Amino acid sequence: MKIIFLSFFLFVSFLQAQTVVENFTQKTPLVVLPDILVKRDTIFYSNNNLNKNEKTLFEQFFREFKDNINIKYFYNELKEEVLCRFVLQKDNTTSRISFIKDSSDKRIHYEIIRIISRMKLHNLYDKRIEIYLKVILSLEEKSDKNTPSFRIIE
Repeated sequence: MKIIFLSFFLFVSFLQAQTVVENFTQKTPLVVLPDILVKRDTIFYSNNNLNKNEKTLFEQFFREFKDNINIKYFYNELKEEVLCRFVLQKDNTTSRISFIKDSSDKRIHYEIIRIISRMKLHNLYDKRIEIYLKVILSLEEKSDKNTPSFRIIE
């Protein structure tokens, strides 16, 4: 009886452990809104609530990337999918940028952080960015937390 109970217990434990391992190894897609898709040196802003593939102010963001990053050095890095997460505070400035997908080279992280921070400060008084930030901040108007914003660069 003890052997049957022990074998049943081990079998159930094995099934439970296999389910846990499958949950860790299974790749689940991230739902990220809003996002930026870079196609043929053009950035498209797409959101399920808005018209898709309309050019917006983010093409000037990509122009800043092209002007300030040595594309030849970072070409292999930019070909990969880079997911940036940064927090927009209530005063419309970028306070913290953390990367969800790590790059093999840490220098591109610092370059992107520097460029995004400078663009946010430089374009702070641009009316379109101001409207965009108000839309994002109004999504979490009920809470006093910072609003996370996501960008996908392919």
